[in-house]
Amino acid sequence: MGGQDEGRRRLARELHDGLGQELTAAKMLVDGIRAAESQRNAAEASQLIENALQQVRTTSHLLHPPLLEELGLESALRWYLEGLEKRSGIKTSLEIQPPHLPRFAPELENAVYRVVQEALTNVFRHSGHARPVSS
Repeated sequence: MGGQDEGRRRLARELHDGLGQELTAAKMLVDGIRAAESQRNAAEASQLIENALQQVRTTSHLLHPPLLEELGLESALRWYLEGLEKRSGIKTSLEIQPPHLPRFAPELENAVYRVVQEALTNVFRHSGHARPVSS
């Protein structure tokens, strides 16, 4: 596995395991301190933390999608396209030949995934859609 891929994997793991766990613990604490007089503030803080957790999960998966390793290129690409469509509103479709793509070497699957990801990021940038891809 290439150094850049290993770096992405390590960063994704650190985001998920480090920052993600800290935010989860903070959210649990905020949810637990919802007193009647500060319920609105606690609810707002909890929502902000939930949004941050979602961003950590999304960024972690974009850096190193677990589906790529676990289920292969086709599943990872379908997940990425569904997320892109949801986040950006850009309609996408995926046609794979042969219909049931075999597994390839991890380096090749990762390279193909990154090429598709970069191409679709460029499509998004030049599409005029206002919502960011990574949120």
